[in-house]
Amino acid sequence: MPFDRPTLTALIERILTDMGTRIDGADTALPRGNIPAFSRIHAGATHTLHGYLRWVAEQLLADSAEAEYLERHASIWGIVRNPAEQATGQCEATGTDGTLIPAGTILQRADGEEFSTDSAVTVSGGTATLDLTASDGGTDGNTSAAASLSFMSPIAGVDTTATVDADGLTGGVDEETDEELRLRVLARIQAAPHGGSPHDYVAWAKEVSGVTRAWCVERPYGKGTVALVFVRDNDGSGVDIIPDATEIDEVEAYLLDHYDPATGVRTGKPVGAALYVYGPTPVMVDFEISLTVEDGHDLATVKAAIQDALEDLIYEKGTPSGVLYLSQINEAISATIGEEDHTLISPASNVVLSTMDMAFLNSITWS
Repeated sequence: MPFDRPTLTALIERILTDMGTRIDGADTALPRGNIPAFSRIHAGATHTLHGYLRWVAEQLLADSAEAEYLERHASIWGIVRNPAEQATGQCEATGTDGTLIPAGTILQRADGEEFSTDSAVTVSGGTATLDLTASDGGTDGNTSAAASLSFMSPIAGVDTTATVDADGLTGGVDEETDEELRLRVLARIQAAPHGGSPHDYVAWAKEVSGVTRAWCVERPYGKGTVALVFVRDNDGSGVDIIPDATEIDEVEAYLLDHYDPATGVRTGKPVGAALYVYGPTPVMVDFEISLTVEDGHDLATVKAAIQDALEDLIYEKGTPSGVLYLSQINEAISATIGEEDHTLISPASNVVLSTMDMAFLNSITWS
């Protein structure tokens, strides 16, 4: 039977009834009597204990445990929460030739995010290229090209601002969330390692910070070959989640030299398996929808809700080897509050994705 925590009112009534049946002549209805007072005091204490029991019960299993106990569950299975990673990149400062910009110099973005220089650089030819690392880990450190950074402490002979170069400051990754860690723990429990089965490659890839989803493709180039396709959802939205060459190399190197964190034994990929690691090929999906909304509903609001529903569907179904069925697309649109009727003009057929493809919503044309 499930454990149902009784309410405070139920506990008071239960204790009042119990005392009334056990004490001869007791009048539990007296508003200012000792028995009602004692009942409320005792009920308050036991209600707290019931709450603690409920909390303890939730910590017993990984699917409901809070952060501290979730990490303890994870450690039993040799899983460690992926830490936050700091954004890195370069910026260009200007100033007087020969001026030294020391290592550890702090620059600040307009919103307060701070970065420090990795090494000392001397201004030459009026400029100095500074290697920067964000002071804090996380995606907040990622900065677009041409952004302006200010020196926290002015340096004589150096202009007060610097400009982020064309590649931007990238690579910042947030610490793995509780839900992301929980999914990895549950996957490890439900699918035990098999020394190189498809789910092993997926689990190994997700041990790399920033990797949020991964898919294993068996024998893409014949017997003895395996491919790993992955994305980094924390890098943004749309095609921004597709990894670049550096991120692909990082995952490939990790898979080639993988070790079991529970035992410390280095295993690597199975001997003889040829490994290929990719980011998915984007398939941009355009929608054309003829829409009628119910009276009393705002057209723009309904359109926005339909777009959200389609993005959710694509996130779930538009993955490698997935299919976006017309019936599911129509269902997502019809289920939107405020939609009275619609005709899906495009796409005109199911969107079938190959093992390396991933769907993205490109545009919606309304009529």
